[in-house]
Amino acid sequence: MRIYDLTGQDILATQHLTRWHMVRTRRAQTLAEHLGTVAMLSVKIAALWDTVTLSLDDMANLLDYALTHDAHEIEFGDPPSPAVRIFPEAHAAAITHFWKRRGGLSPVAPHIERIVAIADKLEAALFYQLEGEDPGLKAACWQKVRELVSSAPLPVALWASQLMKSVEIGTFTPQPGGAGDDHQPRQPVA
Repeated sequence: MRIYDLTGQDILATQHLTRWHMVRTRRAQTLAEHLGTVAMLSVKIAALWDTVTLSLDDMANLLDYALTHDAHEIEFGDPPSPAVRIFPEAHAAAITHFWKRRGGLSPVAPHIERIVAIADKLEAALFYQLEGEDPGLKAACWQKVRELVSSAPLPVALWASQLMKSVEIGTFTPQPGGAGDDHQPRQPVA
């Protein structure tokens, strides 16, 4: 579990690290906000994933990974996507260095990594669609999500598409009090 390897200072630092520092947004987003939203989206996606039944251990690992997948940013900052694409080895080295100082990097099961990857891109696309100011970047964020969900099970792809569409056409607003149109009863964890 990665969370066990973080210090209290590490955890509190997530509240102060700002994301999206290289692009214009109407409001700031913290790493803690991002990690929490990715964790919630990951649980929703896992529930919709018709070929994966998560055990309690898998669910704990899913939440652990979702809540720590960008924890290295507290030490190195939120790298711009172009820098990660141009210097992938440097980015990987920064992640390894961060976790090595905290006891090592725990392996992640491929299905958990894939679910969190979809949730991560979906969260970024949703945040930028609602708060971003560059139409080209909004389109690029959606395209990344579409690519990831295109090979996901149909319920995941449909749910993500419906959510994205509601944001695009303005029928979704992040206001407290609404359950949303996609509310379904909770299914028990295996």
